[in-house]
Amino acid sequence: MTSIIEIDKEFYYSLNHTKIESRFNNILFEASDKCQLTCPHCYHLPDNQTQDRPVEEILAQVSTFPRQVLPMFAGAESTLRSDFVEVCQKISAMGYSLDILTNGIRFANKDFALSSWNAGLRHACIGLNHWSYQGTTIHNKQLAGIRNLLDIGYTIGYIGYTMETLDHVPDILEEIETIRHSNIWHYRIRCGSFIGRSSDQERSYLSNLLKRVEEYYGSPVEYVGSDDNPYHIMVRAPTGAILR
Repeated sequence: MTSIIEIDKEFYYSLNHTKIESRFNNILFEASDKCQLTCPHCYHLPDNQTQDRPVEEILAQVSTFPRQVLPMFAGAESTLRSDFVEVCQKISAMGYSLDILTNGIRFANKDFALSSWNAGLRHACIGLNHWSYQGTTIHNKQLAGIRNLLDIGYTIGYIGYTMETLDHVPDILEEIETIRHSNIWHYRIRCGSFIGRSSDQERSYLSNLLKRVEEYYGSPVEYVGSDDNPYHIMVRAPTGAILR
């Protein structure tokens, strides 16, 4: 097949394409096939009628992971397991520090966020969208979940925003500036891929996204990543926020 990955030739050849040494720091494992959301771009089409995997099966899988990695709950949305806190406790008892890839909704309940912390969950990566994907009610629950996690002391590896159009960039950057916190390592801004429920209606390219970001701030960004490529770059905004 043939596909265009970039339309700005100068931008493309200015990228470092630095190859970094591969290393494992997270290993994802699916803990549930359920989800409360139907994000159009998601690679995982959830099945809310299915039975969750037995906890014994999950523990057997995680026990094969090297001890130096962070086992990372994935899914669909693993916090929908009725025994989620129990699973955290049992994996933590095996000597692991725990991470989760989540939409953050259940953490809007501070008791749940605290129970998960007490069970050994310490890190999270949050997948958001532009608020128009699911509406403001859902989005505000996700933001409340982020605040709870930060208040308790969680480290958030990244907050990722997926959008359907580049017109969403100003809203996303404005929100990033309002939620910035020293315990959030970086923020991802990305266009949905043509997977899940998404259709090939609007193509975008990294150079176009970067232009929109620089238009918002009114000045160039600073390149800080070591693995720039045609799919993502790491930059520091004039405000200091690290954006991927």
